[in-house]
Amino acid sequence: MKKVTSLFLILICCLSMSIPAFAAEDTPTIERLPYNGDAGERIAVDSGEVVILEEPVLDSENEGTELYEIRPSAGIAEVIAYPLVEDIDDPDYKFYYPNIGMIITFNSISQYNDINLTSAEVKGLYSDTFYTLANNIPTEGHSYRIAGWIVETLVQLRAEKPLYLDWRVQEPNFGDGTDYSRLNVTSSIISARLRGPCEFPANTDVSTTTRFNIKGIYGLFYFKNPSGQTLGIPFGAGISLNVDA
Repeated sequence: MKKVTSLFLILICCLSMSIPAFAAEDTPTIERLPYNGDAGERIAVDSGEVVILEEPVLDSENEGTELYEIRPSAGIAEVIAYPLVEDIDDPDYKFYYPNIGMIITFNSISQYNDINLTSAEVKGLYSDTFYTLANNIPTEGHSYRIAGWIVETLVQLRAEKPLYLDWRVQEPNFGDGTDYSRLNVTSSIISARLRGPCEFPANTDVSTTTRFNIKGIYGLFYFKNPSGQTLGIPFGAGISLNVDA
């Protein structure tokens, strides 16, 4: 009886020790982009612009997998948030710095994933942005403001018979956002990097913008099932700025 009890206790200990390991695997990694006082060249963004960068997925787990074994899915692998800057003297000119932002990488991929930033993290990114602007003013007499955020996401797509991806940039809890853009999907396993601007309402005080929820990128991945029906999988990636430090 003592031996049975001892074996049972050992089993319980092993299971309890294994739980944190599994939990750690599902914990997303969030970190600041590598900014060391040099934000890199600014990237201009039109208020109605959406950018598509498509790249193949290097998926060693699916090497040699038959197409009929691929389960249709659309999952958010990462989200990046960059402060969007506007030239107050030239409101049509908006831009962001590629090295000033936060990135979150998800080990557990799902259809909807957000990046949650604390007030301290948001203020830190704003501070880095204004510091960079103060040291790299392109034209005398110009002033700038935080006009919103650039939301970028990497979505992984899988389907035996993929068709296309419809996606758009949404506004932060107001406005209609942009129209849908379409990307034809030509590979059964592929990832798409989607990026676009989410602007705050006009005349928004930057001191109040640490409490916004930004819907960000939303889309539908369409494919045909074995019966020939066209189906769609929705996905979304956004930013939550209402997380207290």
